[in-house]
Amino acid sequence: MRDPASYLCVCPAGTTGVGTLCEPCPIGTYKDKLGNVACETCEAVVTGSTTVLISNSTLATSEVQCVCETGYFKHPADDESPTEGLPYCAKMDSLKVPEGVDSTKAGVNVTNLPVLPSFWRTTQTSTDVRHCFSPEACLGGPDPEQSCAEGHMGAYCGVCKEGYSAVGNSLSGMTCVECTGDSSSTVKMGVGFVALLLIAFGVAVHCKRRRGAASSTADALAEANNDLKAMLAKKKQLEKKRKAADKFLNNVQTPFKIILSYVQIVSGFSFNFSIRFPPVFSSVMSVFAFANLDFVSLTPMGCVVPITYHHQLLGYTILPLVAFTALLALYKVLSARASRGGSNESRDQVFNTFLVLTFFVLPTTSTKILNTFACDEFDDGTRWLKGDLSIDCDSATHKFFEFYAAGMILVFPVGIPAMYFALLYKSKGLLDRGQAKLVNTKMVKLVEQIKEETGAVDKEEVGDEEKEVLLVSNVCDYITDQGEIEEAVKKGDIILEDQWLSSLKDEHKTLLEFVAKESNVDRIFWHFREGREAALGVEVTLSEEGAKLEALRRRAADEEEHSKLGRMKFLYQAYEPKCWWFEVFETLRRLLLTGGQ
Repeated sequence: MRDPASYLCVCPAGTTGVGTLCEPCPIGTYKDKLGNVACETCEAVVTGSTTVLISNSTLATSEVQCVCETGYFKHPADDESPTEGLPYCAKMDSLKVPEGVDSTKAGVNVTNLPVLPSFWRTTQTSTDVRHCFSPEACLGGPDPEQSCAEGHMGAYCGVCKEGYSAVGNSLSGMTCVECTGDSSSTVKMGVGFVALLLIAFGVAVHCKRRRGAASSTADALAEANNDLKAMLAKKKQLEKKRKAADKFLNNVQTPFKIILSYVQIVSGFSFNFSIRFPPVFSSVMSVFAFANLDFVSLTPMGCVVPITYHHQLLGYTILPLVAFTALLALYKVLSARASRGGSNESRDQVFNTFLVLTFFVLPTTSTKILNTFACDEFDDGTRWLKGDLSIDCDSATHKFFEFYAAGMILVFPVGIPAMYFALLYKSKGLLDRGQAKLVNTKMVKLVEQIKEETGAVDKEEVGDEEKEVLLVSNVCDYITDQGEIEEAVKKGDIILEDQWLSSLKDEHKTLLEFVAKESNVDRIFWHFREGREAALGVEVTLSEEGAKLEALRRRAADEEEHSKLGRMKFLYQAYEPKCWWFEVFETLRRLLLTGGQ
């Protein structure tokens, strides 16, 4: 190209002179003006950049064409710049969440950062890319203002616009649904369903009382008619049914606690520890939202009345306290009646209900309390509450609720485990009668045969089977003092049998097999007592299993004698006597896993 002023040949922009020719600027350089000057390196503009996008038909005529290669993006100048004051090409891996950006594109800079769906950043100049709590709410793209799904806005696209209400939870994902007539009807149906459940519960309690009254009347009539035999038979039958019901409740109590704890722990993992579960698993677990008392998330309640995290915090703390106070007040009233000769059963049931309620609400309420302090801080200097991204953690209102939550920590995550420990520690002498000390000690078990005309039959577990044997537990005597045993032998009260096996009846053989499974049998004998049939005696050296069973028997006997044990069985029933404290440990473990961040 000829310069009109000098009539000399000069190279246009994007080329440089090589001999008598003008050649395109080499890759990694550019020239933005006319003249026979050298091309300038891109390193002087953006450290680590190149002109890799330039093809043979396109010349590098501007510094704008100095771009970063695939897997890198143009980062503004900062303290980490290789060349002071210059922007530089940074690896995609340097992002907080590198998987949130499409790293297959070249020529990427901060403003056109290709954020993928399910990810979000604060501003168009931000490099702080984060995974959204609700992936469907984040559409991706370089502009955060345009990256949220319909009805969503704010941090993580986790705030619902006006006219929309949040539905869902941290496990299944939160969705903003439009407030229409259908959504309002859904809320009303949900409230109505809860009301029906409460009414049904009230009716059931009323009917139970009526049946109890009818039963009392029947017993009174039987007694009035002097039908003593029928009354005793009825009483025995009812006692048997009561024992069967107690056994059933004891059997289902432990699985219930395990399943409830599992659901409460897992349902909070996604939010508390940023764990992403498979969609199918999340959908199944979201069905059990009731385990965390998360009824608000099931319906678009925000369409009827605005509900924030602060409102939920008040509800999750005040309502349980009201219920606790009512139950304890009722317990005091029933205790006063029991002291005047009334029944202890109703009083103990109320206290047991109180303990069950504390167990049920503790993880959820504690999570709500502790998450009041869980704020996410962003690169633009803002801090938003993770549990409700519409709440500014630096606002005066939230500071007040942080003070309120600090007080509730003393009541729930600290107070309830402390109460459990105090109750158990106070009764530890009755809960564990020395299980560890019973191992390898000698004991004699005496069992009398029931007369067949009574028709009474007990069931003893033998292996995986149940066999009916003519034995009854309430006439069993236990002799633990070895001197007492030897004295009985001298007096002739105990007669040792060398050939005892031939004289045993089938029911006694069943007993022997059962005892042999739990302990080491030393000798078998007959025990004669005045006015009573001979009892089969089994002298054993207790193994660990035998010591456990003996400790359980002693604890059961103490429950009959001391009502204070019976009313707190929920705390220790699932554990061996020597582990009377384990419910406290289990409670702290649940709090650790569900207590938020």
